[in-house]
Amino acid sequence: MAGLISRSHSLRTYTLLLLALGALVLVVLGWRMLDRLHVIEQAQQREAAAAAQLEFERAMENTLAQVAGLAEQIASWDEVRQQLDAPTYYTYWRDNRATAQGLWPIYVRGVELYDARGDLLSNDAAKLPPRLPQGLEAQLIVTKDGQLCMLRFAEVVEPGDALATPIGSVGLRVDFLSALRNLHRFTYIDPESLLLKPGYEGAYPASMAVEMVSFQSRQAAWISVLPSLVRQTLVQFMLAFFILIALHYVLVTRLFTRPLRQLRNELEHLRAGGEAAHAPIEWMPVRELSEVRHALHEYRHSLEQAHSKLDLSNAQLWHEAHIDALTGVFNRRAFDEDWAKLQRCEKNAPLALILLDCDFFKAINDSYGHETGDRVLREIARVVAGELRHDEHLYRIGGDEFLIILWDASHVQAMRIGERCRLAVSAVSVAALGIREKLQISVGVVATENPCLDVPDLLRRADMAMYQAKHEFGEAKVVLYGASMDQAQAQWSNRIVHAVVEAAATGVGITMHYQPVVNTSVGEIAYYEALARIVDEEGIIEPDDIFQVAARRRLQIPLDLMILSGVLADLRAGLIPPGQGVSINFDGASIADPQVVNSLDALLPYVGQYKIVLEITETSLISRFEHLSQVLGRYRSLGLFIALDDFGSGYSSLRYLASMPVDIVKLDRSLIESYSENMASRNMVVHVINMLRDGGFDVVAEGISTEAQRVAFAGMGVDYMQGWLFGHAARPPSE
Repeated sequence: MAGLISRSHSLRTYTLLLLALGALVLVVLGWRMLDRLHVIEQAQQREAAAAAQLEFERAMENTLAQVAGLAEQIASWDEVRQQLDAPTYYTYWRDNRATAQGLWPIYVRGVELYDARGDLLSNDAAKLPPRLPQGLEAQLIVTKDGQLCMLRFAEVVEPGDALATPIGSVGLRVDFLSALRNLHRFTYIDPESLLLKPGYEGAYPASMAVEMVSFQSRQAAWISVLPSLVRQTLVQFMLAFFILIALHYVLVTRLFTRPLRQLRNELEHLRAGGEAAHAPIEWMPVRELSEVRHALHEYRHSLEQAHSKLDLSNAQLWHEAHIDALTGVFNRRAFDEDWAKLQRCEKNAPLALILLDCDFFKAINDSYGHETGDRVLREIARVVAGELRHDEHLYRIGGDEFLIILWDASHVQAMRIGERCRLAVSAVSVAALGIREKLQISVGVVATENPCLDVPDLLRRADMAMYQAKHEFGEAKVVLYGASMDQAQAQWSNRIVHAVVEAAATGVGITMHYQPVVNTSVGEIAYYEALARIVDEEGIIEPDDIFQVAARRRLQIPLDLMILSGVLADLRAGLIPPGQGVSINFDGASIADPQVVNSLDALLPYVGQYKIVLEITETSLISRFEHLSQVLGRYRSLGLFIALDDFGSGYSSLRYLASMPVDIVKLDRSLIESYSENMASRNMVVHVINMLRDGGFDVVAEGISTEAQRVAFAGMGVDYMQGWLFGHAARPPSE
């Protein structure tokens, strides 16, 4: 025992060893930290360079597209066509009027017009070539002073010209680097570093813009600050550590060594049979340590309770954030998080997606109300979830769209599950839901053996498969994605375009549906709004698709003529009850067309027997106010009524309303829906209605879908109401 004691070291020795060891550890850790910091700095610089390159390419694409859009916008301006028709004052218009209107962004350095032969209207102070370059829409020019300019050209055509024959062209001279800086807010690139690379002169195609411009990526602020900050922190930490070790040394030697020796003496004295020293060692916290230990136990118990409550709160918050409140299945946020994990390729195993959509859900909502629609969604979610295993998740990703993610599932298994879901929904008792139609869903299935490779396209493929399923029946409503669907999708789009073009040319397929507009005071139908549909062999084409195609192909005028013919045919056939009436929607571009004006005269014989209303959208009336006011004023004098549609969706309604040739104002759906949002919105709607009634207008409230809305707007004194509460658009019942 004595030998063991002699080989032991004092507490001072161990303290000094601890000091040396701590210094060594600090040096090693500091060196490791600086080394890792250097690695992180290099990685960040590489990532910043890659992000800057991607941002640069996107900025280039955006700039080219924006300049092209600006050229097309200027080419559609009425004053441009006027200058091409009569260029006498072209130079004045170019240098004063156009610029005074503030049409050009700051990066536009010149605007010129070319006639149909490609010659400048004026060479005086021209900033573009005297001849229109053949076959080029855009061209890059490096000037003698080293400036990079872009020349962008766009053809000018007369509106309504179905052949789109150019009557001239617009040319823009753009400071390309200025446009690049102004049109894009850079995150990873220093905008001031965007410069033309040396060695370029003359003209180049626009596609070479990426090669001709150089840039420098921004350096993160922490790259220049962090290293010195880390070094300072390390020095301060080492200094503090040495101070603490020294203090520890003093405390150990002064506060622990002496009491321990005294305690040792006491123990040796007791071992020798003596009594303990009468003077107690006051500094020994035996009782205090017991109290601390007890306090620690109490603290631990309280901490466990707090953790339990926190876990419960976190679980509740997670549930509220990830579970759809209506259906009880996972919501879009939960799907986005799981989808992000898929994109990170954390699990490269066979994967299948099942996308489900309720057929005719909009019709159910329109016919039976949103409350019934919500019950339908809950029932679909319940029965579909019942067909899945506990590890298969069901997400509600849209209004009536649900999605299932299946891991380690082949396409055969996924198709089997999709069919089970379809059958389960079809077996739901619709009587309990208060509807007459049988519930059915369309199911799109996509499966892959390589999700890491195919994830970016899986949702699109599932959507294409589901879209095809919507046009099938029975078991065929569960569709597996195939490569041929990409071509089929294009054919479907071609089908819509073909149907709309043919309908505008010949009227084939156009069918008029009518939605009632009810007189608020008596609760009876006052007249009907005529709404167009196109029916072909594959089904019904909805108005959104019809009028989008018509706008792109500039078919508004012939399409409106065919719609007018359809309404006249129904009037002649007596399908619309006498004493009521019909309202017809017209595009602002077509209502003033001479051919449409002549055709509208066919409505005049029905004026005495029917209430004939011409509906013009607010924005189209404002944009051509003076001319349309004259045209519509004539029809008002002949007994027709003029209705301003979608009031409240534009931006200049109140400014022009007092002088518009309008009898009826139809409130936009957004005003109806905003009424119940808050008191401010409610007061705004009430004031708008009072203002319109005080102005002598008849007010129509569109989109009335609930009894509460009917009562509320009837109380505000609207003259007419329209919405699914009174009936949805359909062919006349007497047909």
